[in-house]
Order: sequence, then C-alpha cells, then structure tokens
Amino acid sequence: MRTDDSSYPASRRHAISVLGTTLATAPIWLATAGSASAQTDPAAPVPAAAPTPTPPPTAQRRAMQDPRNEYPKPPFPQQDEIKWPGLTSGMTPRPDHGETSYVGSGRLAGRRALITGGDSGLGRAAAIAYAREGADVAIGYLPAEQSDADEVVRLIRAEGRTAVTVPGDIRDEAFCRQMVADVKQGIRVNAVAPGPYWTPLQPSGGQPIEDVRTFGADTPIGRPGQPAEIAPIFVLLASQESSFATGNVYSSTGGSPGP
Repeated sequence: MRTDDSSYPASRRHAISVLGTTLATAPIWLATAGSASAQTDPAAPVPAAAPTPTPPPTAQRRAMQDPRNEYPKPPFPQQDEIKWPGLTSGMTPRPDHGETSYVGSGRLAGRRALITGGDSGLGRAAAIAYAREGADVAIGYLPAEQSDADEVVRLIRAEGRTAVTVPGDIRDEAFCRQMVADVKQGIRVNAVAPGPYWTPLQPSGGQPIEDVRTFGADTPIGRPGQPAEIAPIFVLLASQESSFATGNVYSSTGGSPGP
C-alpha cells in the first residue's frame, strides 16, 4: 500500500530531508517562551489583527468505545481526485483533527511551536492540540492551502493563543532556513511514523484514486486513522514528561507492523 506522495517533488510532507529532522509528516520544533521563534521574526508574515474569533463547539473528551467502530471505515464514498496538495474541504467524510474532541490540560503552557504542514492532516491536528495545551503556534504551509490555514488560525486564536502563518514551499532551502532561523539549543527530535491516516494527502496523490475507497481496510483495526488520534503522541513528545526521549521513532499504524 502506498501511503506517501513519493511520486511528487519534495513538499511539506518531505521536510525531513530538507530540514534534517524527523517528525513524521508534520515536523515540529518547540522553543521555550523566553526564546526567539518564528512569531517574533520581523520577516515573518504576521497576519493583521483579526476580529474576535467565534469559539469552536466545546470540546468533549472522546468516550471509551471499541476503536474499530469509533470512526468511519471503508468502503468510503468515491472521492473526486483533489488537485495536489489537497484541501480538507474536498474530502468525504471530512477528517477529524480534534476540532471538537481534543481537550487540553496545559501541558505545553509557555511554549512556542513551529509546525510545517500545519494547515491540514497530521500537522493541523498537532496545531489544534498544541494550542489547547497552552502553546502559541506558527504554521508553515503552501500558499495554495490558504483556506485550510485560515481555519486553523481561527481554531488557535479561539483558544486565546497566538497564531502566526508562514506560507512558503519547503522545497526552497532558503525559506526553510529563514523559517527556523530563530529557534533554541536543547530541542529534542523524535519521529512519529504514521500508518494509513485519512488526510487530503490520500486523494491528492498519496493513493491511486481508485484505491481511496478502501483505504485503511487492511489494517488490523479495519479502518484508517484520523488525525485526532495521532495528536496526543505529538503532545507527549513535546512535553516536559518526555524530557529523556530523543532520537526515537513512535509508530501509530492501526496494528500493522511499524518501523
């Protein structure tokens, strides 16, 4: 099963090779509150002041249930092929990034996060979770994904956190260097290795369009993962509780063999 976009040039999903780090499809850097970060870089495109955002529906912790039946499973409706890099709005069913299901507890209070690919998929789920855990968040994304990025910004600001947008293409080394130029020593780097996750990557080239209908059916759980299900791993790795974890790979594959 093909679960990446290896047929495309380096993109936000391939920041690993460009930036020399490995945090799955959504590389994330954290700096302490007292350090410089992308949101203090005068060159970063900080959005103009926006009206007070409408809060999202109150998040509710996910109820205990059989994980095989917690989310939609194949067969899915036939998906129209989404033009790469893909937008969340083009998917049926729409992925769950934790918009109404992730409940924070202040584990990242006082932190600042920079998330590449933060507009959709696993990066979007991480951005929502980080904001609800108390972090200010800067997201990188391709300019073509602005509508998805705007949704994420509203969700971050609804939590009372600062949101910064950094549109650009991580195939451009100069852009990558500028994006992270102001981030702190002492940052740990771990990897999250995702299995089949229901994101815009799949119908926009990650899978042959005819295979999206049954995507994830061959996992032991019998369905693809939803981005909301991997966000807690990103939170754990960024939290102080994981202070001794670095250089590790954590799998989330629905029961299939991992790396």
